[in-house]
Amino acid sequence: MAAIRIDVDGTVLATVNVDGMHLLHVSVHSSLDVEAPASLEIHGGTYGEQVSGHRIWVSDNPLAAGQSVKVSLIECDGPFDQGRTPADMFPEDDSSEEFDFTMTEARAAELRARPRLKDAFSMEIETSSGTRCPVNSDPQNDRFTFMVLWDFTRPLQARLSVRTYCAEDVILRGGGTDHLQETMPPGGFATCLIG
Repeated sequence: MAAIRIDVDGTVLATVNVDGMHLLHVSVHSSLDVEAPASLEIHGGTYGEQVSGHRIWVSDNPLAAGQSVKVSLIECDGPFDQGRTPADMFPEDDSSEEFDFTMTEARAAELRARPRLKDAFSMEIETSSGTRCPVNSDPQNDRFTFMVLWDFTRPLQARLSVRTYCAEDVILRGGGTDHLQETMPPGGFATCLIG
């Protein structure tokens, strides 16, 4: 069965069976306005009228400088990690309302006003195809995302993207700098080393 395996510093953190799923999203991200050098998130699920179920494997897990995250597309018979529902993951959140992601003037002002908590970030990406991609913050790019996205429309591959951007890009929902876009084949991997 096709699966996505996530290793942190060479130790398997999660192996997710994607059979029957619609989407799996793995990201390492950070910005200069958060303390941690980076954070890891893993979530996905099945979304539709008949069956719907969002699962979370990791939510905003801090990563330290020097740590590495490896995401692999593998064939595996198990064991698989099942993830948790949002209600299981966040039992204290009794809100049944969905979050409104509309960028209001107040949200934009809050985002612009956030103080910088670190001077810079860096990461190095390496893929099974031999690609090496160093990424560093600069005056126009104070945020980064390393993302691996698997979806049911292309079950034998995953898509890798690495991008830097700034608060204005978030507010305007666009822009930023693409550093890497690559397709991960079966047996392929991508590693993100946090600087």
